[in-house]
Amino acid sequence: GVSASFRWFRAWRPGLTIPSMSPGRPGLLLALLLAPFAGAPPDAGSGGFKAALEALLGARDAELPPVLNKLLQEPPLRAAALRALAGYERAETPGLILGLYASLDVAEKRDAVNTLVSRKPYARILIQAVREKKVARTDLTAAAIRQLRDLGDPEFDKWINEEWGSARSSPE
Repeated sequence: GVSASFRWFRAWRPGLTIPSMSPGRPGLLLALLLAPFAGAPPDAGSGGFKAALEALLGARDAELPPVLNKLLQEPPLRAAALRALAGYERAETPGLILGLYASLDVAEKRDAVNTLVSRKPYARILIQAVREKKVARTDLTAAAIRQLRDLGDPEFDKWINEEWGSARSSPE
């Protein structure tokens, strides 16, 4: 049950702490979601584990970002953590993402960029990273550019126009 999941989780990644054990908090929820998978680590490719993790991430608990930050170091869980971080505005997030950006695969880079264009403060840091060539200009998809425009910041619009030229929105 739950205690077996906590033991398994701590044995699997002893340095990855669970911030809270109180009901309704990510620690308990994580244990409950992981209980059925206590015999197999996530890198075994368990689709059920990933579904359980996605359910946890959907909870948008205020105590979850420190856990997500640590999950960025876990390749089987990284993509889900990258996507979930878009739901939180935390000053350390862009730096953590950009710190591992060069080591990400193509899909993870797409998730990273999508997270970085989700909020104005993140987008400012992403634009600077593109200017400094830490992120390839070609890693920004048309959808990411649209999201930057949708943030409604004249500075972003100016940068987009300089890099890609002006474009008008078409009615949908």
